Amino acid sequence: MNADDEVIARIGERRVTAAEVRVSRETAAANPRWLQGRSVEVACAAAEQEKFRQIVINELLERICALESCGPSDEETEPFRSAILKNDAQLRGLVDAGLQVSRAAARVYRGEAIEKVYEEAIKPQGRTLDDFRREVAMYRSLEVVERHLQKDHLLLARQQFERSARRSAIRALLRQRIEAAARAKNQSVEDAAGDYLNAMAARIGVDIIDSRFRMPSGREVFL
Repeated sequence: MNADDEVIARIGERRVTAAEVRVSRETAAANPRWLQGRSVEVACAAAEQEKFRQIVINELLERICALESCGPSDEETEPFRSAILKNDAQLRGLVDAGLQVSRAAARVYRGEAIEKVYEEAIKPQGRTLDDFRREVAMYRSLEVVERHLQKDHLLLARQQFERSARRSAIRALLRQRIEAAARAKNQSVEDAAGDYLNAMAARIGVDIIDSRFRMPSGREVFL
């Protein structure tokens, strides 16, 4: 089995694989600013742990909400929606800014000198030529970068902001339930969150297979 295909956790029928959290050691080693004085392994392990934590939290919120039939209404979700969703020009600007490096990389793969492209498109952003070289190399080929650019990034951005708002609304609804349980049992909210998470995880079926990763706490998931 390919190492990237290794299942590191199960959340219900969801299989979390190593590929979903893996951070390139080669890329990290070439980026001392990102390392911030840490060793490559320490920095990458911390980044992978955070990616894993976010995946598990998001999966748990959605699955617990389904079990508890607490799907937030549009009205309940609205307070958590980013203002950028109501400003199409601002959202387009954000998406365009995020694609500048990809578009520049495509120019390089089409044959333009990387130094020329860097001076025209990337240097004004404050990035170094070495940073740009690494980012270009990550695409591996023109086919890869063009496939990336062909995606509807504006739609993807809207969906990402909407998912974030929905999860925040779910967290708020579940927190209300936890706070009510804490009052009823004369518990701290944090203890009640831990008990609730344990009960829900048992119903869903959560198995952290890779010992390098840990289950988020009730505070992390709900509070």
